[in-house]
Amino acid sequence: MPDDERRIVSITTRSHRLALGVVGAVFGSFALVGCSGLGGIVPDFVPTTTSAVPAPSASANPQVCADAAAVKASLEAIMTIDILKDGTDALSQRFETFRSDAAALVSSAQDEFKPESAAVKSSIGELETALASLKDSPNAAEIVALAPKLSAVNTSTLALLAAVAAAC
Repeated sequence: MPDDERRIVSITTRSHRLALGVVGAVFGSFALVGCSGLGGIVPDFVPTTTSAVPAPSASANPQVCADAAAVKASLEAIMTIDILKDGTDALSQRFETFRSDAAALVSSAQDEFKPESAAVKSSIGELETALASLKDSPNAAEIVALAPKLSAVNTSTLALLAAVAAAC
């Protein structure tokens, strides 16, 4: 084989190995999902806990605080799901609970926390669209593509919960 062909074969082989390594890392991290939520998939994007956000307590607006407590619990349920074990249907079901809880919080808190509420509504809309577009048997790339959407939901919700907690 001429040198140019060897280089092309070598580059192609390295590219395939890198791609297989990335896919292997993604699938390997799915195995960690049961132990560490989605943090095993996207550790740089998604904090796997909301413990940094204080639990709401009694306040002048108890409805906002009660709604925040419900959102905190349903957010944790989404962020700790094992997608490989439980499947995307389980994620969709937990998302519906979260969406309902978040809608109640946004409704009760949007006057005081407009920017945070708007960010939550936007990120939920994006995740809802991504979940609706999944096929019956999504491939690994489609599942991994959910990570940034989940991250956005997590980040925006944590911001709203932190703002609400200060008022509770």
